[in-house]
Amino acid sequence: MATLYFNGAVDSNWNTLGNWWSDNVYSVPATSLPSSADDVIMIADCLTNSGSGAIVNTLTFDGGPSNGSVSGGTATLGINITAIQVSEYYTIAIIIDAFLTGTLTAHKVYLTGASYSGNNNGIINGSVLFNSLGYNNGTINGNATFGAGGYNNGSGSVNGNAIFEASSVNEGYIGNNATFIDMINYGYVNGNAIFYGGADNSNTINQHATFNDYSYNNSGGTVTGDATFNDYSYINEGTVNGDATFNDNSYNNYGTFTGDATFNDSSYNYNGTLGVDATFNDSSYNNEGTVPGDATFNDSSYNSGGGIVIGDATFNNNAYNDGGVSGNATFNGSSYNSGTVTGDATFNDSSYNGSTGVVNGTETYANRTPFPIPRGINGSSILGVI
Repeated sequence: MATLYFNGAVDSNWNTLGNWWSDNVYSVPATSLPSSADDVIMIADCLTNSGSGAIVNTLTFDGGPSNGSVSGGTATLGINITAIQVSEYYTIAIIIDAFLTGTLTAHKVYLTGASYSGNNNGIINGSVLFNSLGYNNGTINGNATFGAGGYNNGSGSVNGNAIFEASSVNEGYIGNNATFIDMINYGYVNGNAIFYGGADNSNTINQHATFNDYSYNNSGGTVTGDATFNDYSYINEGTVNGDATFNDNSYNNYGTFTGDATFNDSSYNYNGTLGVDATFNDSSYNNEGTVPGDATFNDSSYNSGGGIVIGDATFNNNAYNDGGVSGNATFNGSSYNSGTVTGDATFNDSSYNGSTGVVNGTETYANRTPFPIPRGINGSSILGVI
């Protein structure tokens, strides 16, 4: 096992022995071409290979001035090469301030820019980490992590899972699932997506999406499947084509749905148009929003003054209506109406129509909670009748 150095002294052919050296100051010529047992460090264009397939133990391709490169950040690795070492702790192939235009197969690959940029314009078979000025313009057949300053450009594809950390960019295609942390998704995610921090979705998530912290589904953002909003996350004029669940203090801000919506905890619908039916639990509420279908309000939830339910509405427990119900309404438990019901209203248990409540249809009082009959001495009634 040896470390061999490539500087392109003769030409850009991998198979030319005169390009290879045994020391990093290029004073001791190599006596053989690299084998699968050797570690290889390259600093110049390698565009052809007239010999057998290039197979090494590990690979470093550094086109930056720090390694004395003669290419000034434009060095290109254009051949197909395989680095065979497998390690969970060490990077097997490193591309710095250079371009990959061929096919690189390795367990772990690292692309970054030091003085220039590290670019994948070819194909990488393996897991890849892109750091500052690391760009993917090609194809990754594996998983990828984009650190701060890492880019998956519009022509870039990751046919696995991807993680985008703060200050990274996604404008390309993710074939499976993606995680976004404090950054904007401008690309297409074919699988599920999770958003953290202040991340936002401004393109398409083809399956389920979960938004946490202060993340949001922005204008232009579409979730084709279902969506879950936690913490203080929200929809900002975005679209959910499936069902949506809002937890904690999350909310819908002028968003559009095609499925059902469930609001829990203190979440709310603000000026949004829900897809079909909606359920409000805990202390959630419909705040100047519209429910095209039916709505159920449980616990202490409510339909606020500007809230509209076009279908029928059911109010349970301590829920109440302070807005409008275009259909019929049913009140159970201790719920009440202080808004307007265009259709009929049924009041069960101890529910009631408040002083400001309006029912344009028929009011029905049924299943009322009975009031106890006052009793006199020895259990007789005050009328003297037992």
